[in-house]
Amino acid sequence: MDSEFSTLASRLRSRQNLEILKHILPADMQKSLLHISYRAPTLLFCFNHPSHAYNFNHYKKKDIIYCLKTYPDKFDTFLASIGVKSMQIFIQNLQLSGYVPKHILQNPTTKKLTTIHIDEPANGTFINHATDPHLHARFEAIRALIHKLNKKPTTSNS
Repeated sequence: MDSEFSTLASRLRSRQNLEILKHILPADMQKSLLHISYRAPTLLFCFNHPSHAYNFNHYKKKDIIYCLKTYPDKFDTFLASIGVKSMQIFIQNLQLSGYVPKHILQNPTTKKLTTIHIDEPANGTFINHATDPHLHARFEAIRALIHKLNKKPTTSNS
């Protein structure tokens, strides 16, 4: 019974060691990180959005390696739980990968899009002072659009 608790305690301490790596990531990436796990020889970072996994895979791996090299004593429990004697040996074969679980990729959350109605404050009763025929026509097109948005009959004020 005691060995079960010590094994469980060891795994919990390992998870705590891995959670330290979470704090290296930018805040938005931390929020989207679901969990960190280790499947020899890969340290896996599970994200809830593809853009964070992409950014991790292309820009953040070196930060994780730097942290592991710089603070090896913070990961003693983790290394002991996987049977590795030193951080140097661990890093030699280590691979890092960010991913998004298949169930998230296959069933993206669909948010209901709500239509926002904005009342147009303009009413199209401006004087068109443009003397250039092309500009005059463009302002009249704007007036027509305002009237259409306000569902008012078009009238021309030249």
